[in-house]
Amino acid sequence: MKSVEEALDILFESLDSALETESVPLLQAAGRVLSESIASSICNPPFDRSPLDGYAYRSEDGDTLRVIDEVDAGDTRELHIDEGECVRIMTGAPIPSGADCVVRQEDTDYGESCVHIARTVSKGMNICRKGEDYRPGDLLARKGDVITPVHIGVLSSAGISTVEVFRSVRVAVISTGSELSLPGKDLEHGRIYDANGPMLVSRLAELGAEVIDYRVFEDDAKKVAEYIRSIVDRVDIILTSGGVSVGRMDIMHSVSSLLGAERLFWKVDVKPGTPLLALRFRNRPVISLSGNPFAALAGFEVFARPVISKLSGRREFRNRLIRTTFRGVFSKISDRRRLVRAYYDGSSVSLFKGCHSSGALKSAIGTNCLLDIPAGKNGLQDGESVDIIYLR
Repeated sequence: MKSVEEALDILFESLDSALETESVPLLQAAGRVLSESIASSICNPPFDRSPLDGYAYRSEDGDTLRVIDEVDAGDTRELHIDEGECVRIMTGAPIPSGADCVVRQEDTDYGESCVHIARTVSKGMNICRKGEDYRPGDLLARKGDVITPVHIGVLSSAGISTVEVFRSVRVAVISTGSELSLPGKDLEHGRIYDANGPMLVSRLAELGAEVIDYRVFEDDAKKVAEYIRSIVDRVDIILTSGGVSVGRMDIMHSVSSLLGAERLFWKVDVKPGTPLLALRFRNRPVISLSGNPFAALAGFEVFARPVISKLSGRREFRNRLIRTTFRGVFSKISDRRRLVRAYYDGSSVSLFKGCHSSGALKSAIGTNCLLDIPAGKNGLQDGESVDIIYLR
């Protein structure tokens, strides 16, 4: 039985190099992963500019000035002022040469040919300096960054219209279990609707992965093995749920044999989701999660998500661990390392009300972290220091 860390190291070492890259328009790049670092070739702002509407003048001059011109945002003229002169200036407009400050128009009499300044300002005030945001050669985004709307704003401000990104990770999702039905069909006695497949498909979409196919199979090892053979060359990773324990209908062990796959490990020293099975088939990882819905969710977040993040070229792909304060009471004795659904508010972590069994999912709505309780812990008390795995 592997520890969580041992299992992750085995999975990481089994992966091939990063994916191919492609060029995409900047406006279509949100959520993608940069395959190269990007530096600026220009200054931003590209000139000294005014952050407000007012008058640009020399701070050493008096409080009554002659207005010689007006400059608006987008004005391309190169203006100059001398002693006793000023220009009326609008937000975003370039500062004329000779001027070293801008006074707000609210602090003047709004004069058009001659203006009186009621509250003078000092040298350098109310000027956005050329290059104060960034200069040529400054790094704007790093290889492995997940592109956010802020990245896009910054890159656009640098005149960049296309970026090089890693292509999306391609995934096949399989739910196994003769008891499973698809939502929308009548539910017969003894059957349940599949929750794991739709949950994993939607989480993969959040992570920017491309789900090539999602299938539900009865407990038939031959059919599952045949399907995996048919799709493995079209995907980068295969995720399955169910059929990984020790029962007669736990078919993924037989699937492994039928495929002739390399078994990386079976069973991880953590609850829920202990019987995690990891295979390698045709150089692709196959991660088989527990069929219990919360166990499948926890197993995905702790093991599959980091693997997908690394495959996608993300710079930060490992689980994000945070030390924080526990609020509430948790009375269960943890004979094995335990992962518990919880909510982290930035300063402390607390549990959700409701059923916390591995087969219950509703009480996981709103979960943004997994409370990581070490083996041998005799419950948790309010105010105790704990570790969480933050789900980003």
